Amino acid sequence: MPKTRSEIIYLLTDASEIEHSLCCIYLFAAFSLKRSVDEGVTWEQLLRIQDWMQTTLLIAREEMEHLGLASNLLTAIGGSPSFRRMNFPQPARYFPFDLTLEPFSEATVKRFVCFERPMHIRPEDYNTIGELYMILREAFINYPGPDSELFIGPPDAQVGGEELGLNLNRVGESGGGYDIFLFPVVDRESAVKAIDTIIEQGEGTHSDDKESHYYRFLDVLNDLQVMKAKDPKFEPARKVMPNPLLDQPRDTTGGNIVTNPTTRRVLDLFNDAYALMLQILIRFYAHTDESQEELNGLRYAAFFPMMTMVIRPLSEILTTMPFSEKGDGFTAGPSFEYENDLGFLPHRQAAWTVILGRMEELALAAAEVAKLPDVPERLGYIAQNIELVRRKFAQYLAL
Repeated sequence: MPKTRSEIIYLLTDASEIEHSLCCIYLFAAFSLKRSVDEGVTWEQLLRIQDWMQTTLLIAREEMEHLGLASNLLTAIGGSPSFRRMNFPQPARYFPFDLTLEPFSEATVKRFVCFERPMHIRPEDYNTIGELYMILREAFINYPGPDSELFIGPPDAQVGGEELGLNLNRVGESGGGYDIFLFPVVDRESAVKAIDTIIEQGEGTHSDDKESHYYRFLDVLNDLQVMKAKDPKFEPARKVMPNPLLDQPRDTTGGNIVTNPTTRRVLDLFNDAYALMLQILIRFYAHTDESQEELNGLRYAAFFPMMTMVIRPLSEILTTMPFSEKGDGFTAGPSFEYENDLGFLPHRQAAWTVILGRMEELALAAAEVAKLPDVPERLGYIAQNIELVRRKFAQYLAL
C-alpha cells in the first residue's frame, strides 16, 4: 500500500497512461466503423452500427474525463498532469493482452469487455486498472498525515465546470461540457469521490450497473453476436489495418508501416494535429497564471475544436484511404504517434507562442495536403477549420 506522496504520484501517472491509451483504442475502433449502405451493409445493420459507434465514442469521452480527474488528483497533491504513454502497440501490463489499435469486430469488443470487467466476476487473478484505482482509493483514505500535508497543490490550478465553460449538471458533479464532467480535488473527500467516479463509470460499483463501461460494451457484444447470427458474412467495420504507423517509434516494436505516399501525408498531418492537441491539453490542465479569459481561449479556440473539427474528421478520412499501393483493400487509420519528449512548457507567454507557432505550421501543412490530387475533398474543409482555430487562438494571445 503506497504511503508517501511520491508513491501515489507514481500510481496516478500510471493510471493516466492507461486512461489515455484506452481512449485512443476506443476511438480507433469507433472510427473504423462503416458509414453507409454503399459499404455492403443493410439499413438495419447500419442503424445498429451507428448505435455501437455512439456508445463507443461516449465511453471514449468518459475515458478523457477519467484522464482529467487523474490530472486534478495529481495537481492536488503537488504532481504534474501526465499525458505521456508508450506508442502503439503496447505490451501487456494491467491486462492479459497487449494494448493495440484494432478495427471494430467481435474479437475487439470482447477485449473491451475484458478491459472493463469488474473484479467480482473475473475468473483470472491479474492486475487491472480497477485494482489500481482501489489501491489509490485506500492510499488517499489511509494517508498517515493530515489533508493539509498531502493536498499542497494550488486550488486555482484545478479544472472543473467553470474551466470547461458549460454548467450541464450531472448528479453529484459541479458542471462540465462536451459530455466531460470534472470537479476540483482539494481534500481527501473530493479525492475519493474522483476515484469512485472513475471506478463506477468503468466497471460499475454494483453487479447490475448498466451504465458502466463494462455493461455498455457487453450490450454491444451481445447485439453484435445477434446480428452476426442473422448474417454470418456481416462485417461492421472497414478493412482497416491494425496498428498503422507512419514510422517505427523507438518505444515499441511491431505495428504496420503505411506505405501509400498520399496516405502517409495525411497520417503525418494527423500526428502533428494530435501532438498539438496534447500540447494544448497539457497547458490546459497544468496552467499556471492564466486568467479565466485565457483558459477560455485554450478551450474555445483550441482544445475542443481541435478534437471535433480536426482529429475526428482526419481519423475518419484515414480509414477510407489505402494503406499501401498493393490493391489489397486495406485502409489506414489514426496511429496516435507522438514523441515522448512532449512535455509541459512552464512559462505562459512562451508556451502560448509555441502553441500558436505549431498551429501556423499545421495550417500551412493542411493547406498543402488538401491540394494533392487524390485526397478526399473533405481535407479542404479540415484545412479551413485549422486556419479558423489558428486565427481565433491568435486573438486570445493578443489580449
